[in-house]
Amino acid sequence: MPKSNNSNIIKFLNEGKNSMLRETIFKYAFYHDIKLAAAQFNSNLKIYEPEVDNEGCDIIIEDTRDFSRKIQLKSTYHSRTAVWHIHKNILCPAFNQSSDFGLDNIFCPTYPGAVVLIKAKEKTTDSANDFTSHKGFYPQNDYEYLYTDINVIYLIYLDIIKGNSSAKANAKRVISLIREPFYFDKIKVQKNLFITVNGTASLIKLLGFCGQVEFLNHTHKFIRNCVNPANFFKTLLDYNPYEVSEIELQNRNQLLNKDKELHKELVIKSLKQLVLI
Repeated sequence: MPKSNNSNIIKFLNEGKNSMLRETIFKYAFYHDIKLAAAQFNSNLKIYEPEVDNEGCDIIIEDTRDFSRKIQLKSTYHSRTAVWHIHKNILCPAFNQSSDFGLDNIFCPTYPGAVVLIKAKEKTTDSANDFTSHKGFYPQNDYEYLYTDINVIYLIYLDIIKGNSSAKANAKRVISLIREPFYFDKIKVQKNLFITVNGTASLIKLLGFCGQVEFLNHTHKFIRNCVNPANFFKTLLDYNPYEVSEIELQNRNQLLNKDKELHKELVIKSLKQLVLI
């Protein structure tokens, strides 16, 4: 039965006075992992840290296409924390997609934010005194990444990402709060609104970095077709609901349903690759 080598380190890092140290250790482990994953796509990610606490933004990640996202980082270390307070700014969609989510773009940032939950646990060996399995300096941690953003929350609400009734109710509550015109609020987000990522390469695809925009594109279009189908019709040339025949309107509704099903299938296919179920 594997034993933990450093229960004293777990206790030390989980003490309130050492929370900043714990977050720093996990943050730099995350930097290492995501930059290494970007190298798989022949790309380099730039990571910036705000000089001051900026509405929940812990870091800003930017790729070589100048696509950037504000990230709020959370972490757990052998703890059962299940609720976090996330700045609303981080959960809003980008302003150019705001109408697809039924929001006024005045409340939305230039780029969508995201929350990355770093779930760390100490590496273990078969013997509490056996250090030979650790390469490099002792001790070491294993890191798992959980993820959420506006798209994930909507996919849970729309039952594409399967969860229990509590997860769906929480997603509905968060969506309702995002729609309220109070930009600087914090929103309580439960752990069941996060998905466990299948490695950092998958995290890059969920975020849309390094040209990996397929998941973002399909997810956005599926959500748009469910939440605000009028915007789908606007993409059809010369569409005016008051100047088309009933038959033509039926045909266009069929196009909407076909488009919705297409993106739904592509989203589900992507999730099977990107997320640990």
